Amino acid sequence: MNVLLSSVSRKVSLARTWLKACQKREAVLIVGDMNPDCAGMYEGMDSIKLPALDSESFRPILKAACLKFNVSLVVNKRDEEVLAFAEWKDEFAKDGVRLLAPSLETVKLCQDKILFADWCLKHGFKVPCIYDSYTLAFPAFMRSRKGKGGSAAVRVPHFEDFRYYLKRFGPEDTITQEFIRAPEYSIDVFALEDGTVISAVCRQRIQMVAGESWHTMTIRDDALQAEAVRLSQALKLTGHAVLQCFVKDGEILWIEVNPRFGGASALAFEAGCDSTEWLMGEPTPTPLAPYQVGLTMLRYTQDRFTRGA
Repeated sequence: MNVLLSSVSRKVSLARTWLKACQKREAVLIVGDMNPDCAGMYEGMDSIKLPALDSESFRPILKAACLKFNVSLVVNKRDEEVLAFAEWKDEFAKDGVRLLAPSLETVKLCQDKILFADWCLKHGFKVPCIYDSYTLAFPAFMRSRKGKGGSAAVRVPHFEDFRYYLKRFGPEDTITQEFIRAPEYSIDVFALEDGTVISAVCRQRIQMVAGESWHTMTIRDDALQAEAVRLSQALKLTGHAVLQCFVKDGEILWIEVNPRFGGASALAFEAGCDSTEWLMGEPTPTPLAPYQVGLTMLRYTQDRFTRGA
């Protein structure tokens, strides 16, 4: 099973995890990106320059690369590509290529923070209090409904700030919620095609940079793990996903779900969530895979030096 990792960018750790899984099976890892000089393009066994996702040539070039390299699985790391892959997965499946993404309905729900929060409340999952113009209290927490990263999520201490971000994000594209002072957690889950969750690794987010965990540690919390499994199954997630929440006074308050590998998912791999192995056909555990508790990850930047073009 040859694998193509698209939009590899700086995701060196993820590329190396896939490379190890491919080498174990004498398979080939192909990495792709629109920037041929990004660090991740040096981590595969072969590489291909891809156009921008919004280019009309992206899909045919991706399909041609899959046929050329005999690719069976295409993995991505960007929200925009998850949505596109969910739209194209049936088309690619006709050529024997699996685009890693859950259903289009699930992706759209997860990528819209307003729809997600409303869905949670309707299905028995708790979220931080949602404010409207009559219940607004400060400090508040504002996010763009489809934004990503730290620039699309801000703490709002005063009404003047609220007005500024409401204009910046757009009144119809902003969700304003209670600012939670409580530990924040991510749960890396892996679900089979039928939705069965076989791994759920809980980790506390200790330090974040631009919305990604740079200091995070695995923990044991049976209630949090069980609720993550319940949420994953209710959303009909498949493959690897990252669920995020706060735990305040014993209540689990969900804030978002990313139906893809996360920036800190490497900790889940190291702790025992063998997503790459399971996606490549290794036997899956029943009911839930064990994982190492108390394992800490400290992320840092590295430099790569190359000669010539």
